[in-house]
This record gives sequence, structure tokens and C-alpha cells, in this order.
Amino acid sequence: MPPTPQDGVAGTINNVLTWVGLLPEDEGNHLIKRIVGMPGDRVSGTVGGPISVNGVPVEEPYLHPGDAPTQVDFDVVVPQGRLWVLGDHRSDSRDSRYQEGDGDPGLVGSVPVDNVVGRAFAIVWPLNRLTWLGEPKGTFQNVPAPSAAVSPAPSGAGTP
Repeated sequence: MPPTPQDGVAGTINNVLTWVGLLPEDEGNHLIKRIVGMPGDRVSGTVGGPISVNGVPVEEPYLHPGDAPTQVDFDVVVPQGRLWVLGDHRSDSRDSRYQEGDGDPGLVGSVPVDNVVGRAFAIVWPLNRLTWLGEPKGTFQNVPAPSAAVSPAPSGAGTP
């Protein structure tokens, strides 16, 4: 479904920001998500607990106020050439936790690296949220690189 056109001031601002390159031309198929798992990483989450990457719980200061890290349990090893992505507003995000995996049970929830078209660097709208984005200091600094020691996720893992 194509996006709903914006009218008035919001539409004008959206058009200007798109024209100068701060917003992508959106045909309804661009999503902005945070990459939390790279190829080979084991990413898991349980309701009421933090997200863990390669066995290390991560603190996520960027989560939308009042949102829990996850509302569904998951445990996946990210396949080669793929990414595991989560939205910052977890209670209102259709992210890797809810994706089908292109019909292959081994790909459940992961996104092909080739689908990434850019990196968000700022929040520009609404104006009261205007800020530069960067990797939150410390969020992933203690996460070890994936290794052969990372055991595969249990069969059927990642299925919400």
C-alpha cells in the first residue's frame, strides 16, 4: 500500500527534506530499524528480560519510553548474509521478531544485508524530537564476536 500523501505544512516540510536528501523518496517500502544482530550472532529475548547478543544482555537506552525490550520470546542465530533488526518503539514495530523469513524456516525474521539502503543519521520530524543519531555508547561494547562456541538456536527458534 502506498503511503498516504501529506498535506499542508507537514507535506511541504516532507517534500523539502526529501528534495535535499534528508528523507528518502518513500514508496511505502522503507523502514528504519536498528541492527542488533550481524551474521553469526545469536540474538535472544524473553518477555520481561533484556535482549542478549552472543550471551551478553544489552542495555538499550534508545527504547521508546515505557516499552519493554520484547513482547515475544525469540532465540535465533543470524544466518550469513542476513541481519536481525528491531525497532526502537518495540510495542509498535513489525521487525525481525514478526517476519516470515522468505518462506525458509532457517531465515525466520532475518533481513538480507542487500536490503539495507542507508543509515539514519538524524531525527528531523517532528521538530520537538530533532536530534543527531549515533550508536549509543556502551550498548554493544561488551558483546563478543560470534564464534564456533555460539551454539545453534533450538529448532523452531525465532518463531513468535
